Amino acid sequence: MARKSTTTRGILVVLNNFLHDLATGTWVAANAFQWGVLRWRHGGHGPVDPETAAGLRAVRTAGRVSLLWIVGGGVVRALTFRRYEWSDAAGRGQLGLLGVKHMLLFGAVAAGRRLERQVAAAQEPERGTESRG
Repeated sequence: MARKSTTTRGILVVLNNFLHDLATGTWVAANAFQWGVLRWRHGGHGPVDPETAAGLRAVRTAGRVSLLWIVGGGVVRALTFRRYEWSDAAGRGQLGLLGVKHMLLFGAVAAGRRLERQVAAAQEPERGTESRG
């Protein structure tokens, strides 16, 4: 019975790690998409049209859900790293690489938060141009 439990746990850890990586890619793509839309469609001036704003909200939601999985799944990944991902060939050197990777990710998260503020600002109607009714 212990063997089946260990196998199931291993499969769940691998699935978590896969989803963690997928969430990271989704989060990066969502931010790249939002940045591209702001530069191409918005041009950095004035509010975006309602359809673009709706699309940006949907992509931002997907990005936020992905970021939650990155953090939650990352905790599981960190707790199970030595057992399921540790490479004897890389030894302790892989810890430094993981540190660099996470510093880059934290920088990307900070840039993503800044982008979210820009997206939110682009979705607000300019003062004095709201429809009155």
